[in-house]
Amino acid sequence: MFNQAFYNPAAVGLDSRSIDARALYRTQWLGYDADFSSGGAPTSQLLTVGLPLAKMNGGIGLSFLNDNLGAVNNQEIQLSFAYHISFGNSTLSLGARGGLFHYYLDYKKLTFVDDNDVINRENGSVSELVPDFAAGIYFDSPSLFLSASMNHLQQSTFSSGDGNIMTLRRHLTVMGGTNIDLVEGVTIQPSVIMKSDFNAYSFEGSVLAIINNSFYGGVNMREVEALTILAGANLTKSKNLTLGYAFDLTLQNKSAKSATSHELMLSYRFGMSDKTPPNTVRTPRFRF
Repeated sequence: MFNQAFYNPAAVGLDSRSIDARALYRTQWLGYDADFSSGGAPTSQLLTVGLPLAKMNGGIGLSFLNDNLGAVNNQEIQLSFAYHISFGNSTLSLGARGGLFHYYLDYKKLTFVDDNDVINRENGSVSELVPDFAAGIYFDSPSLFLSASMNHLQQSTFSSGDGNIMTLRRHLTVMGGTNIDLVEGVTIQPSVIMKSDFNAYSFEGSVLAIINNSFYGGVNMREVEALTILAGANLTKSKNLTLGYAFDLTLQNKSAKSATSHELMLSYRFGMSDKTPPNTVRTPRFRF
């Protein structure tokens, strides 16, 4: 829920007051070290920037992802554009994204069952750069958000000299959430997310408590695979700098994974001043 612009290009520029920048670092299954491979545990780094384009009724965003998955290393750089249709306090946004996807596979980090495998004989690597596209739709209101997006629309295929290695399958992501004002200064924010490549499905649900728009804490459950505890705080008076942390506890297949994963997020909203505006003084004689 903190990186919606990465999943859905229609989510960029929805805050008309500021430029939003977010950086995220995730280390999964901390300490994992396979006894049959030098690949190590997965790590991910994500950077997103989104800004409103008020004169165009839209927004524009840039994202960069670096993903290390054992023998595979992926990078993405994507440019998003969204068109906003406002009605009342709500906004319907349509978005599209285009960019580049780099795929790298190091054969030396693979363990081959068949010593005569063609890829094993090549003993090299695959490194390919392909265009990548996505599209999405997003509904936003003060109390509700709904999101649907599809990425890897053209399903690029990566190959070695002897055949296909991997195909970027289309992925559908659907999200939704609401804000419930529990008492003054306390908002409860439940949300859900479903991701699918139309063969497998992943479901997550979370509940956050937001206190005075300054602190948040909550829990997230990814099916029965992992339980996540989240916490974060605004670090400035203007609430434009936020630091967040997520702690994953593995609940399933523990023998094949390390027990914990960790994620840090830092976000900053440019254009929101740290200075508190002066109080307005009204008099009967001069009232503008």
